[in-house]
Amino acid sequence: MTELVEVLEGVVGAAHLRADGEARAYAVDGVVPRVAAFPGSVEEVSAVLQRIKDLEARHVTLVLADSPVRQEVQLVKYNHPDPIPDPHVGDLNKLGYNHVCFVVDNIEAEVERLKAGGVELRNEIMDFHSRKLIYFYGPEGVTLELAQWL
Repeated sequence: MTELVEVLEGVVGAAHLRADGEARAYAVDGVVPRVAAFPGSVEEVSAVLQRIKDLEARHVTLVLADSPVRQEVQLVKYNHPDPIPDPHVGDLNKLGYNHVCFVVDNIEAEVERLKAGGVELRNEIMDFHSRKLIYFYGPEGVTLELAQWL
């Protein structure tokens, strides 16, 4: 735990980090994260959210079960104020987060399931550094990736 906190402090700075008891306020479904990191101080993030009038959003939290450290991805869809479209959402060479990868056991079966559901693939399955991978378009044009480790 100490090592994780030190790494996160080096990335986001101590003012942007809450650990153990301090992270209690950020519990999800009654589970307290051991570490919570923010793009600004907790006070800065809170102040920004409070300035947005009538903020309304839906979100889903994906949590990795049975992990020694809580790992999660939050998918957020803002309803109000109106979201600002990103014309470069599908460009893999843009700065910042550009895609999310999910590991699967059988990539061929998953690709067939996606195709049957009408999902648009960005490429064919390819071999890349000891894994098979494929990119496809997700909701709102966000690029998603499936990877199967060999």
